Amino acid sequence: MMKPNEMNDRQFLGWNTQVRNQLVLDLYDTCKQDGEILEAILDEYVYLLKDNTERLDELQGWTNETLGEDN
Repeated sequence: MMKPNEMNDRQFLGWNTQVRNQLVLDLYDTCKQDGEILEAILDEYVYLLKDNTERLDELQGWTNETLGEDN
């Protein structure tokens, strides 16, 4: 049984590739204009990944490469 915040495949079809791509572009432009929105999105994203240590390690690797190991 699905939880209230989960979508089934049929519901997800409304969020097709084109719609999702447009959302990404719109979010990118929005975040360029308002860094607080970017911070909120990243905070939520990292929280949602709390059980995906492989992905969290990958993201940490990107920051280490860009900012240096001691960040």
